[in-house]
Amino acid sequence: MEANKLKTKDIITVVLLSLINIVIFMSGTFLYATPITLLLMPIYYALLEGMVVFTIGVKVRKRGAMLIYCAIQGVIGFYLPYTFTYIFMGIISEVILSKTGYDNAKGLTASYILQQVGLCFGSTIYPYVFAIKETMEMMSVKESANLKYIMTHAGQSIMNWGWIVLLIATAIVAYIGSLLGKRVVRKHILKAEGDYEDEN
Repeated sequence: MEANKLKTKDIITVVLLSLINIVIFMSGTFLYATPITLLLMPIYYALLEGMVVFTIGVKVRKRGAMLIYCAIQGVIGFYLPYTFTYIFMGIISEVILSKTGYDNAKGLTASYILQQVGLCFGSTIYPYVFAIKETMEMMSVKESANLKYIMTHAGQSIMNWGWIVLLIATAIVAYIGSLLGKRVVRKHILKAEGDYEDEN
C-alpha cells in the first residue's frame, strides 16, 4: 500500500495541499512589524503547518510525497538557502518515513519537526545571523528603511546563542503543531478511512 509509486492524482493532491501553506505564509506577514515578532515567524508556521503535513501523510502514503511537498515549500520560499534546506529535510523525511511507514504518526512527527527546524534555519537564522550583510545587499533599494532596521535588529538579538534558543523553541512548537495536525487527521480523515497508524 504505502510502498506504491506516486500516481498523477497523488502528485496533484500533494501540490494542492501544499498550496494551503501560501495562505499560512500570507497570514503571517503581520509578523514583520517588529524585530521580535519577525523572529516568531518560524514558530508561527511550526504551529500551523502540521495539519498539511499530516494530511499529506495520511491521504497519499507513498514514497516521494513528502519530498515533493518540501520541494514545493522550498520553491515558494524563493530564497536559495531556504530552498536547499527544505529539500534536504524532505530527503531526510523520506528516509524516516520509509522506515516507519508513510502514514505513521511517530514518523510524521519526527519528519515535521525536522522540516520546521530546517525552515527556521534557512528562512531566519541563516539570512539574519550568518549572512545579514549579504541579505541587506540583496534587498531592493525600494525596500523601506524600517524593514531593513527590523531585519537587522532581529539578527542582532539572536547573534550569539539566541539562534540556538530559537531552533529549540521552533522544535518544541513543531511538536505541538504535529499534535494539532494529528488531531485534524483523526477528526476529519480517520473517521472516513479508519486505518491511520497512530502508534506503530
